[in-house]
Amino acid sequence: MYDAGPKDGRYRVLVDRLWPRGISKDDLDADAWLKEVAPSDDLRKWFGHDADKWDEFRRRYRAELPEHEDDCRQLVDRARRQTVELVYAARDDHHNNAVVLAEYLEELECRRRWDEGWIVGGHTTPVKDQLKEAGGLWYMRHRVWTMPDRETWEYAQSLLPGEF
Repeated sequence: MYDAGPKDGRYRVLVDRLWPRGISKDDLDADAWLKEVAPSDDLRKWFGHDADKWDEFRRRYRAELPEHEDDCRQLVDRARRQTVELVYAARDDHHNNAVVLAEYLEELECRRRWDEGWIVGGHTTPVKDQLKEAGGLWYMRHRVWTMPDRETWEYAQSLLPGEF
């Protein structure tokens, strides 16, 4: 967040429990503040942005997120229509709650696509770049690609040899 650029049509949402110190609402230019999806106060204080606690923080925060699945699904729904930018105040771009939240949001979208049946499996390594470009998400849990809709699913099938 400290070096956030112009919005450029993105939906910018602050995902910290506390408003960033020294930043005015005008300077942040956020469309929403979803403190509900941020780590609990106890977890936030325990972590203290200590990279040595990262793995445990990530595990604990992931355990908290299902309590806020409705709010998270709203972000996922928005992301299908508009680029969503998760804004956070941490200076460490690799060890912060937005990283974990982004992973969780992607998993929610993968689950939706899985439930819709837009999955592509098999030997996809040769075409993984094309699948990504078409909007495909790798669903680690099931080790398959999930496509956003029927059209991209059919395109993905056309890239692969054999029958599905």
